[in-house]
Amino acid sequence: FSCSCPGVHLCFIMMASYISSLFVDITTAAPHLKLFIFDVLTIAAILMWRIFLGRKIPYGFYYLIVGLCINASLFMGMYIDNTLYGNWDFWWLWMLYGFFMLVIDITMALILIINKDLLKLVWLIKKLKTSSISKLN
Repeated sequence: FSCSCPGVHLCFIMMASYISSLFVDITTAAPHLKLFIFDVLTIAAILMWRIFLGRKIPYGFYYLIVGLCINASLFMGMYIDNTLYGNWDFWWLWMLYGFFMLVIDITMALILIINKDLLKLVWLIKKLKTSSISKLN
């Protein structure tokens, strides 16, 4: 990591995560649980990057954390539905899963490429952070 570009570091972490998750055999038991674990490990890697290397935080950092948390929640929901409850009938959670997974992945990639706060997520996080701090005082 000789590059001082924080966005490049985050892109590398995401690339490593997505490439390694391609080797998950989805025909085995509990594929959604395995993908959930991949997202949690990726979140941990991004947070460790933030602690050790992230002097300047790009917009992509916030979008990756929020996006991966949503993806992980959807994977866990699908794991509970399919594996624990044994439900294989199509219903609204599956449609939500299919739609949001695609939209979130595209949004994370786009934000990493252009490094802009398109959805005003960073602005909202900072606004909520300052309002919660002012309420404590």
